[in-house]
Amino acid sequence: IESLERYGDPGTETEVVLDEAHFPDANFRKYLSDELNITEGDIITETDLNSVTEIHLNKSNVSSLKGIEYFKKLTDLITTKIPVKSGYINEY
Repeated sequence: IESLERYGDPGTETEVVLDEAHFPDANFRKYLSDELNITEGDIITETDLNSVTEIHLNKSNVSSLKGIEYFKKLTDLITTKIPVKSGYINEY
């Protein structure tokens, strides 16, 4: 697991596009698409970003958590049986 500093601070962004540039892992994008009921290329609104408090990536083949830093209200991350190779968890 890599540190947040490697990717930089998302700062005060209030919206982010669900795309490869912000979420490089296709399986993570698919999870977010399903959970937020949006399609790839759509904007994740500030309301949606703030509504995500839990992410459950059980058996999802996610290999990177890059993009998770946009979810400022995230309190629970469940990652069982997945090979996370590149990513980070923001520690407060």
